[in-house]
Amino acid sequence: MPIRFWWLPLITFFVFPGCRRQEPYPIRFFREEVKIVIDSFRVTVAGTYHFKNLTNQSKTAKVCYPFPIDEFHFYPDLILTSEFDYTKNDSGITLLKNFKPMAQESLSILYQQKLKDRQVRYILLTTKHWQRPLTEARFVISLPKDFKSPQFSYRPDSLRQQDQRRYYYLTKKNFFPKKDLIITWQ
Repeated sequence: MPIRFWWLPLITFFVFPGCRRQEPYPIRFFREEVKIVIDSFRVTVAGTYHFKNLTNQSKTAKVCYPFPIDEFHFYPDLILTSEFDYTKNDSGITLLKNFKPMAQESLSILYQQKLKDRQVRYILLTTKHWQRPLTEARFVISLPKDFKSPQFSYRPDSLRQQDQRRYYYLTKKNFFPKKDLIITWQ
């Protein structure tokens, strides 16, 4: 009876993962639309994130969504997603998203967090993990009119005032962020 080495590919995979050719991600994150509403001691972020399955097979992908948790931000006290289940961790949430073959899918996430100071940070730098720029990123940032001297790490394209709020609009094309979006005021 011949000796079978059915286990050899498993050893190669687990022991020598560097021997495998690096495949491109089958899922591509390509666009985001984000609304950031800032009040005195709280920020609400509502984002819609667009993905493409680049394969002709259904895929399930783990999506990690980080929150800014630092000297300016508490862990969010409200988290809502368009997916049913997610798992909290120290720096954000993780969820599983099903993608149909060759399809575009969206994921919506809303969170609220209390602020410790006059600064809001929206994390953009994790885009580099997708290894490609976003084709488009659109932001609407809403601040009370009485917030003095707002500063932005990315310059807004336009401003609209309505009632007691200012709305700043920012659109980036072919966007591979080199820094997070940070908003400060006095």
